[in-house]
Amino acid sequence: MRYKKESIENLLSMLNIVDIVSDKLELKKSGAGFKGLCPFHHEKTSSFVVSPSKNIYKCFGCGVGGDPLSFIMNYEKLSYIEAIEYLADRYHYDLERENSNNKERNDEYGILYKILEESRKFFINQLNLERSALNFYLEKRNLDDYSVNEFSIGFAPDSFNALYHHLKRMNFSDDMLIEAGVVTKGRNNKLVDRFINRLIFPIFNERGRPIGFGGRVFNDLDASKFGKYINSKESKVYHKSEVLYGLNWSKQEINLKKEVIVVEGYLDVIALYKSGVKNIVSASGTAFTDKQVKLLKKYTNKIILCFDGDAAGEKAAERMIAPIIKNDINCNVVALPLNEDPDSYVNKLGKDVFLDYIKNNEVDIIDFFININLKKAVSENEILNNLLVVLSPLDENTTVFFILKKLSKKFEIPLSTITKSFRDIKNKKNLNKDITISNLLAQKNSDSSRLSKIIKDLERELLLIFLEYPKFLDMEIIYLFKNEDTKKVLNLLLEYNYTKVFISKENFLDSLSSELSLKQINYLKLTRPKFLDALDEERIKDILNDYLRKLDTLRNKKYIEEIKKEIININDFFEELDNDETENLKKIKKADISEITHKIKQIKSINYL
Repeated sequence: MRYKKESIENLLSMLNIVDIVSDKLELKKSGAGFKGLCPFHHEKTSSFVVSPSKNIYKCFGCGVGGDPLSFIMNYEKLSYIEAIEYLADRYHYDLERENSNNKERNDEYGILYKILEESRKFFINQLNLERSALNFYLEKRNLDDYSVNEFSIGFAPDSFNALYHHLKRMNFSDDMLIEAGVVTKGRNNKLVDRFINRLIFPIFNERGRPIGFGGRVFNDLDASKFGKYINSKESKVYHKSEVLYGLNWSKQEINLKKEVIVVEGYLDVIALYKSGVKNIVSASGTAFTDKQVKLLKKYTNKIILCFDGDAAGEKAAERMIAPIIKNDINCNVVALPLNEDPDSYVNKLGKDVFLDYIKNNEVDIIDFFININLKKAVSENEILNNLLVVLSPLDENTTVFFILKKLSKKFEIPLSTITKSFRDIKNKKNLNKDITISNLLAQKNSDSSRLSKIIKDLERELLLIFLEYPKFLDMEIIYLFKNEDTKKVLNLLLEYNYTKVFISKENFLDSLSSELSLKQINYLKLTRPKFLDALDEERIKDILNDYLRKLDTLRNKKYIEEIKKEIININDFFEELDNDETENLKKIKKADISEITHKIKQIKSINYL
C-alpha cells in the first residue's frame, strides 16, 4: 500500500519521542531529558536516554538509538509501512493514499475494525453486568480481576440477537457484520449472534487490534452439544494461520528473553502470563503454520512447545513439527505430567516450579519426533522417510548438517549415505522414497566397520564373564558399553549384586523375560567362557581390566573414525557455503581427534576394577 509522501511527513512531524516511548516503558526525569530501563536488552541500571529537544532516544548500554519512528519499528518489530500505519492509528490520523482506488477497500477494513472493537466493548460490558452470576465460574478457572481486565475477557449473553441489535443501532450494515464474524445466518436466513452464552476471549493482531473472538461454554453438557470453543470465522482481517493468541502482549518479553513458549489454549496463556511467565503465545488449538513460525522469528530463534501430558497434547505437538523444521528455528518440546496442562500446573505449583520443569524436561524436536514414532512401533524405515521428507524443503546449511548427523548416529547409518538419501528426496530423483530409505537401512550392517564387530564381540565376552563373577561389576564401567541390551543387563545385575539378592546366573536371567528375548536369555544361560575354569579370581580380575582397557581404546578409535568421516563429509556438504565456515568446522573436528588420541595413550595405565 502506498501513501502520499507529504501525508507521511506530516504524520512524522507530529510525533513526540517522550509520548511514544512513555507509552511502552516508565521514564523518569533526568536533567533536560528522561531515563529508563532499555527495552532492547536486560539491564538493572538505567542507560536508556530520551531527549525531548532532539526528539531522539539512545541507549548507552546496547547502542540502539533513533527517532520516534525507529523506536516503534524496533519495539513493535514492524516494517516501515507497518510502523507508519501503527502511528497513524495511535494519533487518529488519516493517511492519504496515492491510489484512490484503494480508498474504498481501506474504508471497508476500517469499518471491520470498528465493528470488532465495538463488539469487544459490548462483551466486556455484559460481563460487568453479569459479574456476580459469573464469579463462580471465573474463580473456578482462576480468572481474577487482573486476568479479566488485562485480556479484555467478556461475556456473550444468552440471547440470539443482543449483539446484533446493539451494533445495528450504530448503523453498521448486515453484510459488514457478517464479514466481521460476529453474526451469522440462522434459520430462514435470519441474522443471529455467533456467540451465545459464552465467555469471550478477544483475539488481537500483533499490533493489538481486535480481529476476532473465541467463545468458551460454561459446562460439559453445552460442550458436547455445541463444542467447548467456537472462534470467529475467517475474514478480511482475521486469518487463523497468521495469528498467535497473546503475541500482542508478549512480543516484547519474547524479544528480551530470546525464546518463546508455545501452549495450546487461551487459558494456558492467561495463567502463565499472570504468574509472570510472559514470553508466551498460543496457536489456539490449530496446527502451527509457516506464517506463524515466521511471525515468531521476528522476535526469537528459539521455540519451546509445551503441551498437555496426554496423547492429545502429544499429537498437537507432532502437528507443529513440520513448519518448525522447515523454517530453520531452534525448537525443544516439553510434555507436562499426565492430566496436567500449563493452566492447571502453574496455578497449582507456581511460576518457579513450572520454569524448572521446562528446563529439566525439554527435549530436542528431532529426538521428540523419533521417540513418539518409536512408541507407535513405527519402523525405522518410516521414521527416517518421514523426517527426510520434512527436512527436504530446507537448504543444505549447518542446521541440516547437524540434524542428519544426529540421525546418522541414532540409526547407525553413515552420514554420507543419509546425506545422499536426503538429496535424492530433496531433488525428487527417486519418486519411491520408501525404497531409498529401505536401501539405506539395509546398508547399516554391510557398512559397519571392522571395529564395530570387534567391539560387539568384546562387549558380549565381558557380559558373559560378569554373569559368572557379578561381584567384580562396578557402576563406573557400564558407560563403556554401547549395546543397549548389554547395558540393561549389566545395570540390573548391579542392582541384584548391591541388594545381595543374587542367587544364581540362571535365576537372574529368568527374571529378564520382559527385557530380553527367550533366544537371548538361553544363549546367556548356556554360554560360559572356558578359560574361566583354569583361573583364580585375581587372574580373572586382571583379564577383566585388560578387556575393559581394550574396549575403551576401541570405543575411542571408532569415535576418531567417525570424526574423520565427518571431516570428509563437511567438504561435500558445505560445498555451496563460505570456505571459512567449513575450515572452522574441520579445525574443531581435528582438535577433537587430537584430544581423543591423547586420551587413548592414557588408557594403558588405567585399572577399571
